[in-house]
Formats: sequence, C-alpha cells, structure tokens
Amino acid sequence: MCRNIGKKYYLIIKDKYHYLRIVLNKRTILIENSFIDTVINKEHMQVLIVGTKNSARSQMAHAWLASNNDEIEVYSAGITPDKEIPNEVIATMKEINIDLSNHKPRSINEYLDQKWDIVISVSDEARDQMPVFSKKVRHKLHKSFLDSSLFTGTTEEKVGKYLLLRDEIVESFNSLNEAILMEIEAKKYAQESHHQCGCGGSCGC
Repeated sequence: MCRNIGKKYYLIIKDKYHYLRIVLNKRTILIENSFIDTVINKEHMQVLIVGTKNSARSQMAHAWLASNNDEIEVYSAGITPDKEIPNEVIATMKEINIDLSNHKPRSINEYLDQKWDIVISVSDEARDQMPVFSKKVRHKLHKSFLDSSLFTGTTEEKVGKYLLLRDEIVESFNSLNEAILMEIEAKKYAQESHHQCGCGGSCGC
C-alpha cells in the first residue's frame, strides 16, 4: 500500500512476521505489531520535551512541533524552571509566526505521573538530572543544543545566536516530526486492517 503525506510517499508492507515495514527514500523502519496494539486506541501521541529551565530550547521545540503536527499532544518542562520566557525567545519564534507569549515555564515534577510516548531532553543537564517517571515512557531521546543563558556579546550578536539556535532546533525536530508522522501512518494502517478483518486486533492480522 502506498500513501502520501504532504509531498512524500510512504510504502507500508505487512509481512509474515507481523511487522509493518515502512520505506521512505530507501530507508526502512520496522515497527513491531505489539507497538501498534499499544497505541491503536489512543487519539494522540503524547510528547514531552524537557530542558534545564524550560525558558528557551524546550519552549522553542515545543512550540514548533505543536505548530507542525496537530495529531500529537506536545508539552514541555524544565528541571529547574525559570520564572518567564526571555523576550528574545518570544521574538525569535514570532519571526516564523509562532506565538510564545502565553507560554510559561513549567516543572518536570508536574508530569512524572503520566504515560508518555516520547520524552526528549534538549540539554545535557536535563538528560543527566531527569527524575524517574512513575508510569511508562515508550521512548526516551536526547538532542543537545547550546545553552542560551551563556550567550554573550552585543544585543545584535545575541539575537543572531538566538536565530541560529532556533534554526538548529527546527531542523532537528523536523526530522523527528517526519518519524512521528510515519508512526501515526502505521497506526492508521493497522486500524484499517483490523477493521477489515473484524478481529479488533486480537488475531495479529
């Protein structure tokens, strides 16, 4: 079965080992049937992005990912959250039509008792100091970006560094978003297959 998402085509094949084989530009990803069963009744994937202060890197990633994928629920938090988001961060994201004015830094402690499909740390401190979640986290990822609190120079130079940081985050999370869209497409295919069979997913079709 061949499907189109945006301008990219995904070939989805079910083989005898109960895997969904997704081929994108000659890259192959295998998704176990058991994974499909765990998400088949969920409306949206749950994604948590964790930074050090939840005032720059994690907020940028949170806002961009949420703005570019309406089939997932995105949250962000910090190990030691700041009181507010710097004006430079808000202005930098506004340039690409993303509004952060209503976002507030939040603590990771608010989210430890929830299930997550993906938890992504965007600083080495967040990775190293990540507390233990009381419920299942399906995937933990790490993407390290420069700490904006260390930016020095003139106002113009600092703005330039924020722009570079934003662009690096957008590029990195765009690749992640493509992978998430592939998993969502696999889920939809599995739902269609189970519906046609009438098994409700119990037969492993």
